[in-house]
Amino acid sequence: MSDVVDVEPGCVWLVQAGEGGALSAAARGALQQADFVLFDAASEAALRHALPAGAVLEPADAAPAERAVALAMLGWRVIHLVAADPLASPVGRAEALALAEAGVGLRILAADARTPTPAACVAAIDGADGRRSPRHHPAAFTMSGMG
Repeated sequence: MSDVVDVEPGCVWLVQAGEGGALSAAARGALQQADFVLFDAASEAALRHALPAGAVLEPADAAPAERAVALAMLGWRVIHLVAADPLASPVGRAEALALAEAGVGLRILAADARTPTPAACVAAIDGADGRRSPRHHPAAFTMSGMG
């Protein structure tokens, strides 16, 4: 995988920090392009490795999906930095589902080398909160390994 990523305006990236807050070159590059960074308490250490210049930083609250959708719809380049696997976490799956339902593009940088297909990403969020994911947005999901 290339270390170069293009963080598009109006899109949300779920970026997983590795153990101890380690970030891959791709994750550091994504952070440097962000306009807005939401971060979980457990991923805050990763910001020391790649503090984005000029980006607004905000701790993720109880409703990060609503915040991410609103900012993306305004054309911001949004990164949600997380410590856990975004699609293994109920909060991450719910956020992915909310983004899909709003028609907001979602990109995921995982901390390991796995690269699931968009269909696998959609399947992972099915039933995140008892609802089914919208099948008309599978291309909105892109997953990339960072290993």
